[in-house]
Amino acid sequence: MKIRNTNICQNCRVRKLACDGKIPACSQCDRTGRTCPGYQSSLIFRPPVVPRHHQPAPMQPRRSRVVGGRQQPRQQTYPTTSTEEAGPSQAVHQVSKTTVHMCLNWPLMDIISLVVQNLCPIEILNRTDLSSSNAGGSVPRICGAWVEALPELVLHTKAEQILSPSIKTLALAILSRGRESRMSTSDAVAAHAHAVSSLRSGFLQENVSDSSNLLAATVMCLFLSEMILPTSKAAAIVHAKGIGDVLKLQSPGFYTHGIGHKLFVGIRPVLVLHSFFSHELSFLAEDVWKHEPFSGQGAAPLQELFSIVVALPSALSTIDKLKVTLTEQSYVTACNALDQLTDTLNGLLNLRQTIQDESQREYWAPALPPNIQSGISFQSITAANFFTHLWAFHIICAGYIKTLLTLFPACLDRVHQNLKRQISRDLVTDLACRILRSIEFLADEKFKRRRETEQGAAVLVSPCTADILQERLSFRKYACF
Repeated sequence: MKIRNTNICQNCRVRKLACDGKIPACSQCDRTGRTCPGYQSSLIFRPPVVPRHHQPAPMQPRRSRVVGGRQQPRQQTYPTTSTEEAGPSQAVHQVSKTTVHMCLNWPLMDIISLVVQNLCPIEILNRTDLSSSNAGGSVPRICGAWVEALPELVLHTKAEQILSPSIKTLALAILSRGRESRMSTSDAVAAHAHAVSSLRSGFLQENVSDSSNLLAATVMCLFLSEMILPTSKAAAIVHAKGIGDVLKLQSPGFYTHGIGHKLFVGIRPVLVLHSFFSHELSFLAEDVWKHEPFSGQGAAPLQELFSIVVALPSALSTIDKLKVTLTEQSYVTACNALDQLTDTLNGLLNLRQTIQDESQREYWAPALPPNIQSGISFQSITAANFFTHLWAFHIICAGYIKTLLTLFPACLDRVHQNLKRQISRDLVTDLACRILRSIEFLADEKFKRRRETEQGAAVLVSPCTADILQERLSFRKYACF
């Protein structure tokens, strides 16, 4: 990589004009009436210099030889099927590292199809027509709903500049992942850098709020590509914050229907889980953001679950501070945090009971095999996500309640008998084991890349219960999750 020349603006760089480097705008931009983007010293990623994999030259048929008065037959060579002529569903399995760049030359809708096939489970694809505007009625999922909006968003006038590079980046990240990688990591990283540059240009455009859906989908593509193929420790965090900033460009009522609602349903879990990792209260904890986006179509059980826990990171942050510093007001603060944790835990229990009473077959409690090493099966991937996150949030509440009671034994008077059962070591251990036993179902091949982007429950619970889990089952083999 190299450093850009800092006295040439982007407009002059693209048009190969002589730039005089004036501030705040160069003479070329002033004379043509263009908005000068300024002078930035961002990095340029050059493709690595690596030896190319040359294909052997086709064998030429040898001239016939006469041996012992008989003519030997000539050897024939047969042409191989070209992956360039194959469609995306076939070429995904045929493409090699030397031909992977062909996928970027596919029509954009074909690249979107590749992304959808890898992010949406088969059970959803069979029930959903992604090219239809009525796809919003499909089964709610953790982060798959936003994919349904891509075919409509690419029709936007600015999609070619802003969204398309990010979609291609996500596709390359998918192809470069795993043991059977069909794409070099360096090419995927270079595509990521190009997409970020295109996104930066999009933010510099006027009337950004008019393109909020486009920008939200763009950042979401970058976030998922970062989750599949990390480029740095902080990149995913930056993308998550960027998604939140883009959502706030519009009021909550903007996300009650249409493409905005699809994006909100898919993006919201990312922001909620990010707030748990950072222990920072999200704007989604405000009542208007919890209810208004679902006033039109109603909230699925999974979304109701996130509404219950979205304010919990503030209590976690408070407890973190109490561990370090104790003041005269610490006891009152601890009692308030305990009440918030208790209310959240009761909300989780009530939600589970409400769903059971409504007889929603998909959300019936899964059968638990007697053998603790056996996996748990669910009615669907949606049910698996719901239960694993429900159990994870239960464990988090129980763990922090115990921490508070250790710091402030006087708070024990506020804990009733039923709450003591819900935070008991045996119950917490059982829930943690259920999550790990569910990973086999989540990791099924039919769910494809979703297993790498939707296992937030295991990530959430592992820091809280690793010491307990080692007593009941081998935790090491699940460390990759």
